[in-house]
Amino acid sequence: MPVRWTRRLLPRAVAACWRALLPVVALVSVLGVAWPGLAQPQDPQAAFIEAAAGRPAEIRAVWISNAILGRLGGPAGVQQLLDQLAKANFNVILPETVFRGYTLYPGPYQDPRFAAWPEDPLTVIVREAKARGLEVHPWVWVFAAGLDPAPGPILASHPQWAECLPAGGGRASSASGAAGSRTLWLTPSSPEVRRFLMEEFLRVLRRYPVDGLHLDYIRYGETPCGDGVPQASAARYLEETGIDPRLLAAGAAAAAGGSPAANAREVAAWHLWLEAQVSAFVRDMATAMRAENPRWVLSAAVTPEIREARYLRRQDWEHWLRNGWVDFVFPMAYSSNLGLLRTMMASWDGLGPLRSRLVPGLLVSANDLPSLLAQIELVRAAPTAGVALFSADYLLAAHMDALRSGPFAQESVVPYRDAAGNPVRPPAPEAFVPPSAPPVFVAVPSYADVPGPNLAAAARVTVDSSFRGYGPAPLNDGRRNDEVEIGRWAEVAWASAETPVDHWIELAWDEPQVIARVDVYWARSREKFQASRRYRLEAWIGDGWQVLFAHEDPVGTLHVTRHSVSFVPVVTSRLRVFQPAGGGPAERPDLMWVAEVEVYGP
Repeated sequence: MPVRWTRRLLPRAVAACWRALLPVVALVSVLGVAWPGLAQPQDPQAAFIEAAAGRPAEIRAVWISNAILGRLGGPAGVQQLLDQLAKANFNVILPETVFRGYTLYPGPYQDPRFAAWPEDPLTVIVREAKARGLEVHPWVWVFAAGLDPAPGPILASHPQWAECLPAGGGRASSASGAAGSRTLWLTPSSPEVRRFLMEEFLRVLRRYPVDGLHLDYIRYGETPCGDGVPQASAARYLEETGIDPRLLAAGAAAAAGGSPAANAREVAAWHLWLEAQVSAFVRDMATAMRAENPRWVLSAAVTPEIREARYLRRQDWEHWLRNGWVDFVFPMAYSSNLGLLRTMMASWDGLGPLRSRLVPGLLVSANDLPSLLAQIELVRAAPTAGVALFSADYLLAAHMDALRSGPFAQESVVPYRDAAGNPVRPPAPEAFVPPSAPPVFVAVPSYADVPGPNLAAAARVTVDSSFRGYGPAPLNDGRRNDEVEIGRWAEVAWASAETPVDHWIELAWDEPQVIARVDVYWARSREKFQASRRYRLEAWIGDGWQVLFAHEDPVGTLHVTRHSVSFVPVVTSRLRVFQPAGGGPAERPDLMWVAEVEVYGP
């Protein structure tokens, strides 16, 4: 819905730069505004295509974790790993350099594992990478600074910088909540925290001849401080605006007599303020890097789906791209199958030319080698800048051989430098591009027309299979599909394995039941409802399954929230929702995806 702003609702820290632009924000749709500099798209590769001598121009990056670096033990191990990566025609490495509040390189926060190396580990990595023609972009954790119960040296030295504090003070508490996260966070809302981190990262850039910087955990936690309200940020917001975000989160403002519209505006203002704290770091980091050395490239690992990134993590990476603050983003499109990867990639269609600044990240450990190669080919066929693999820890000799003989057979140049090594960037926007309105989600009908008790609640539920991380428990837990599912898909719905075979849900009772109606609530994903195009309701009668109802829709729809089917009453102790092979939703025909099954008598 449109959002009308007042200066009272904005922090003093950002009001000055937004004052003239706030009326525009109210008119911006969730999809954002066009980047003025991209009204006539320009190919950023045009300046150096001729110099590439026929080689493809794409990023082929790999994350190198502190874990594998610790196992390498010194220069010889680094040389062996980088030999393998160079032979496989990677061109960018992302060595984990700041992590859990520790550093790879010498200094007050160095991880003890690396203090025993005969040389500075980052010096070794950079020297050996350069000798093999690999660019080095240090991978740094930004606002995540430890794992509970170990706060890490930065938080241990500066406990006042924690986002979450236990009652009565003490060390930082975990951001654990329903998702069970153990991550400990620095507060993005503190200018002192942002300044400290920026100065630390600039020291890395100045001290080592690296090619750029790769930001990770550049966001808020999924469930800040357990209850969804980031404590340090809420305190600062209350100080700046006089509004207590804890009341907004609880809906207390509306309950106290405030209008729903006014409360919605305040909730939107709070959301944008949180995003602005994260975005301020990205903006300032980019400004400082380009003022000192324009050849440095800034990238960030991000949540792949834009609305999920904003709603769940206050990470508006589309906003960063539209303002030109980051050169590239690496959407972490981690998936064990092509169907989910296609869904994530489809969510980028609205970005238009900005898709050329995306480097999708693929999860090696979740796929066998043929599946990983298929995902790489799918990504490389899209209008993106390349591909990144997470991580070197899982790349075996077979992976290296397959890459070298397959998708990476030809050497590649990076698509962001000209022949002289200078950065090639799209034109900067003519003026600051404000963020679009926060995500708004479709309200689902309540469907109160039930004839009696829900018999499914007492049934035992079994399924033919489950997608990775899913299980059948949500199918009769009484929660339909009217909740925002972002970040909680497996909590609110069941999904089958995404395989071209029959899928089914079976409900069984100890005693026969008289059944006359079945309601199937289809899973909700990104404002679409995953109704199966073909399925049957079947009851066990005598010694076999008897069809009670058959649904057939060759085209399918993503707008139907449930199917409610009534039939002549039957007596049975087993009921099945059966989807024949390929009968799933239009976008993912090999998947069966259901939020809830309800069963009623006559």
